[in-house]
Amino acid sequence: MRHCFLGLGQYIDFIVTSHEFGIEKPDPRIFNEAKEKASKLLQEKQPLNLGEVLHIGDSLDKDYAGAVSAGCKALLLDPTGKHSKSGHCDPLHCVPDLKNACNFLKHAVGE
Repeated sequence: MRHCFLGLGQYIDFIVTSHEFGIEKPDPRIFNEAKEKASKLLQEKQPLNLGEVLHIGDSLDKDYAGAVSAGCKALLLDPTGKHSKSGHCDPLHCVPDLKNACNFLKHAVGE
């Protein structure tokens, strides 16, 4: 499945879906589940905090606002630029596609 993410696969260790977890976004429990999975994956003695989780999605309300409300970092896929221009989303956190999300991550990790 990772190969379909246009180069993002190297940054993705798991995906939590509403369908599999049984709770839909923007419920904060789904973002907390992602944090818990990441903590276990990293075998952290101290659990991660939600501020260390990055959520990428295409819905302003369910993905971006839901993640931010839960305490996560978020990127909004905004192919038309509608949300970044409207002020509903920080323009630095709006990307037109997954390729730009990949570039955002490369910059964030200093590659």
